[in-house]
Amino acid sequence: SGFTICCCKLGDPTNWESFNGDSTDSWELVTGTPGAITGGISYGGRPVFFKENRIIRVYGDYPMQYSTSETESLGVETGSGKSRAVAGDTLYYKSHQGIMAFAGGYPYCISDEFGDERYTNAVAGSDGVRYYVSMDDAAGSPVVFVYDTRYQTWYEEDGARYIGFGWYGDLY
Repeated sequence: SGFTICCCKLGDPTNWESFNGDSTDSWELVTGTPGAITGGISYGGRPVFFKENRIIRVYGDYPMQYSTSETESLGVETGSGKSRAVAGDTLYYKSHQGIMAFAGGYPYCISDEFGDERYTNAVAGSDGVRYYVSMDDAAGSPVVFVYDTRYQTWYEEDGARYIGFGWYGDLY
Protein backbone atom coordinates (compact mmCIF):
# COMPACT_ATOMS: atom_id res chain seq x y z
CA SER A 1 0.00 0.00 0.00
CA GLY A 2 1.04 3.63 -0.44
CA PHE A 3 1.21 6.69 1.71
CA THR A 4 -1.63 9.08 2.48
CA ILE A 5 -1.51 12.71 1.34
CA CYS A 6 -3.55 14.90 3.71
CA CYS A 7 -4.71 18.50 3.45
CA CYS A 8 -6.28 20.62 6.17
CA LYS A 9 -9.52 22.56 5.80
CA LEU A 10 -9.00 25.71 3.73
CA GLY A 11 -8.50 28.65 6.10
CA ASP A 12 -8.17 26.40 9.17
CA PRO A 13 -4.66 24.89 9.35
CA THR A 14 -5.47 22.94 12.53
CA ASN A 15 -8.56 21.15 11.14
CA TRP A 16 -7.66 17.92 9.35
CA GLU A 17 -11.05 16.26 9.76
CA SER A 18 -13.66 18.53 8.17
CA PHE A 19 -15.57 16.34 5.69
CA ASN A 20 -18.88 18.21 5.21
CA GLY A 21 -18.99 18.11 1.42
CA ASP A 22 -17.82 21.74 1.14
CA SER A 23 -15.24 23.07 -1.32
CA THR A 24 -13.10 24.09 1.69
CA ASP A 25 -13.07 20.61 3.27
CA SER A 26 -10.03 18.72 4.44
CA TRP A 27 -9.07 15.87 2.15
CA GLU A 28 -6.99 12.70 2.04
CA LEU A 29 -5.69 10.63 -0.85
CA VAL A 30 -3.79 7.36 -0.67
CA THR A 31 -0.95 7.00 -3.15
CA GLY A 32 -0.84 3.76 -5.09
CA THR A 33 2.74 2.80 -4.32
CA PRO A 34 4.94 2.48 -1.23
CA GLY A 35 7.73 4.92 -0.56
CA ALA A 36 8.17 8.20 1.22
CA ILE A 37 6.98 11.49 -0.25
CA THR A 38 10.18 13.48 -0.93
CA GLY A 39 8.63 16.78 -2.03
CA GLY A 40 5.52 18.62 -3.09
CA ILE A 41 4.61 21.84 -4.88
CA SER A 42 1.73 23.58 -6.58
CA TYR A 43 2.48 23.45 -10.29
CA GLY A 44 0.09 24.31 -13.10
CA GLY A 45 -2.58 25.14 -10.53
CA ARG A 46 -2.52 21.60 -9.11
CA PRO A 47 -0.71 19.87 -6.25
CA VAL A 48 2.18 17.70 -7.45
CA PHE A 49 4.01 15.35 -5.09
CA PHE A 50 7.19 13.36 -5.58
CA LYS A 51 8.78 10.16 -4.44
CA GLU A 52 12.31 9.29 -5.56
CA ASN A 53 10.94 7.29 -8.48
CA ARG A 54 7.43 8.73 -8.97
CA ILE A 55 5.51 11.89 -9.80
CA ILE A 56 2.03 12.07 -8.26
CA ARG A 57 -0.44 14.57 -9.68
CA VAL A 58 -3.69 15.47 -7.91
CA TYR A 59 -6.71 16.05 -10.15
CA GLY A 60 -10.20 17.33 -9.45
CA ASP A 61 -11.92 20.59 -8.62
CA TYR A 62 -13.60 19.61 -5.36
CA PRO A 63 -12.31 17.61 -2.39
CA MET A 64 -14.82 14.79 -2.94
CA GLN A 65 -13.65 14.51 -6.59
CA TYR A 66 -9.89 14.50 -6.02
CA SER A 67 -7.90 11.62 -7.42
CA THR A 68 -4.23 10.97 -8.13
CA SER A 69 -2.28 9.88 -11.16
CA GLU A 70 1.17 8.38 -10.62
CA THR A 71 3.92 8.27 -13.22
CA GLU A 72 7.00 6.14 -12.77
CA SER A 73 9.77 8.64 -13.39
CA LEU A 74 12.73 10.35 -11.74
CA GLY A 75 11.29 12.23 -8.78
CA VAL A 76 12.83 14.38 -6.06
CA GLU A 77 15.87 12.84 -4.41
CA THR A 78 15.68 12.18 -0.67
CA GLY A 79 17.37 15.11 1.08
CA SER A 80 16.62 17.51 -1.78
CA GLY A 81 12.99 18.24 -1.01
CA LYS A 82 13.71 21.98 -1.02
CA SER A 83 15.05 21.85 -4.60
CA ARG A 84 11.67 22.46 -6.27
CA ALA A 85 11.21 25.83 -8.00
CA VAL A 86 9.44 27.13 -11.08
CA ALA A 87 11.23 29.32 -13.64
CA GLY A 88 9.28 30.33 -16.68
CA ASP A 89 6.68 27.63 -17.16
CA THR A 90 8.97 24.80 -16.08
CA LEU A 91 9.41 23.11 -12.71
CA TYR A 92 13.00 22.27 -11.77
CA TYR A 93 14.16 19.88 -9.03
CA LYS A 94 17.04 17.62 -7.99
CA SER A 95 16.70 13.88 -8.64
CA HIS A 96 19.38 11.26 -7.98
CA GLN A 97 20.36 11.66 -11.67
CA GLY A 98 20.76 15.46 -11.54
CA ILE A 99 18.70 18.60 -12.01
CA MET A 100 15.45 17.82 -13.80
CA ALA A 101 13.16 20.01 -15.92
CA PHE A 102 9.47 19.11 -15.77
CA ALA A 103 6.87 20.83 -17.94
CA GLY A 104 3.98 18.46 -17.23
CA GLY A 105 5.05 15.45 -19.32
CA TYR A 106 8.16 13.46 -18.45
CA PRO A 107 11.08 15.20 -16.75
CA TYR A 108 14.48 15.36 -18.39
CA CYS A 109 17.95 16.00 -16.98
CA ILE A 110 19.49 19.42 -17.70
CA SER A 111 22.68 19.11 -15.62
CA ASP A 112 24.84 16.81 -17.76
CA GLU A 113 27.37 19.67 -17.89
CA PHE A 114 28.20 18.94 -14.22
CA GLY A 115 30.06 15.81 -15.36
CA ASP A 116 30.48 12.89 -12.99
CA GLU A 117 30.40 15.02 -9.82
CA ARG A 118 27.69 13.82 -7.44
CA TYR A 119 25.76 16.55 -5.61
CA THR A 120 23.28 16.13 -2.75
CA ASN A 121 21.13 18.15 -0.31
CA ALA A 122 19.86 20.59 -2.94
CA VAL A 123 18.01 23.78 -1.91
CA ALA A 124 16.69 25.98 -4.71
CA GLY A 125 14.74 29.09 -5.60
CA SER A 126 13.80 31.05 -8.68
CA ASP A 127 13.41 34.68 -9.68
CA GLY A 128 11.03 33.53 -12.44
CA VAL A 129 13.76 33.40 -15.08
CA ARG A 130 16.74 31.81 -13.34
CA TYR A 131 16.88 28.66 -11.19
CA TYR A 132 19.34 28.99 -8.27
CA VAL A 133 20.44 25.77 -6.57
CA SER A 134 22.80 25.27 -3.63
CA MET A 135 24.12 21.71 -3.23
CA ASP A 136 26.85 19.81 -1.44
CA ASP A 137 29.59 18.27 -3.57
CA ALA A 138 31.06 14.81 -2.84
CA ALA A 139 33.36 16.30 -0.17
CA GLY A 140 30.41 18.01 1.56
CA SER A 141 31.40 21.51 0.42
CA PRO A 142 28.62 23.81 -0.78
CA VAL A 143 28.40 25.01 -4.36
CA VAL A 144 25.79 27.24 -6.03
CA PHE A 145 24.75 26.90 -9.65
CA VAL A 146 22.40 29.16 -11.60
CA TYR A 147 20.46 27.98 -14.63
CA ASP A 148 19.36 30.79 -16.96
CA THR A 149 16.22 29.55 -18.72
CA ARG A 150 16.49 32.19 -21.47
CA TYR A 151 19.81 30.85 -22.72
CA GLN A 152 19.64 27.32 -21.25
CA THR A 153 23.04 27.95 -19.68
CA TRP A 154 24.53 27.03 -16.30
CA TYR A 155 26.73 29.39 -14.27
CA GLU A 156 28.65 28.57 -11.12
CA GLU A 157 28.39 31.15 -8.33
CA ASP A 158 29.83 31.30 -4.83
CA GLY A 159 30.17 28.41 -2.40
CA ALA A 160 27.32 29.45 -0.12
CA ARG A 161 25.11 26.91 1.62
CA TYR A 162 21.53 28.12 1.43
CA ILE A 163 18.88 26.76 3.78
CA GLY A 164 15.93 28.21 1.87
CA PHE A 165 14.68 30.84 -0.53
CA GLY A 166 11.78 33.27 -0.35
CA TRP A 167 9.99 35.55 -2.76
CA TYR A 168 8.69 39.00 -1.91
CA GLY A 169 8.96 40.94 -5.16
CA ASP A 170 12.54 39.70 -5.28
CA LEU A 171 14.35 36.45 -4.53
CA TYR A 172 15.74 36.24 -0.99
